[in-house]
Amino acid sequence: MIIKNIDSSLPRGPVALPPLAVAGGNPPRLTDYLHLFRMLFDANLIGVTIADPSGSIIYYNDAQGRLDELEPTTVLGQSICDVYHFSTDDSPTMQVLHTGKAIYDNVHFYRTRHGKL
Repeated sequence: MIIKNIDSSLPRGPVALPPLAVAGGNPPRLTDYLHLFRMLFDANLIGVTIADPSGSIIYYNDAQGRLDELEPTTVLGQSICDVYHFSTDDSPTMQVLHTGKAIYDNVHFYRTRHGKL
């Protein structure tokens, strides 16, 4: 499993995770990885939003909901540009999705669709 490293204090680039150990020695299924993913990010105090290549939000944890004052279930499936107040041209998320290149050392402030900064 490969994840992108977003902590600037660690080496940049993809990080390989060790193989997932599953009871009984069976090879891991996608649902096993999804369970691990949810354990890591659902318990996280840091807000996490993940969009698919088209910009639709596919993951939005409770911490992000508290920060944005939005209910996670109402955000899932929405375009990231509809949830946050920016267009596809000035959205760092959409730039990364279109170019495939990470943006480093850039602070970006945004507003939710309800005006929350």
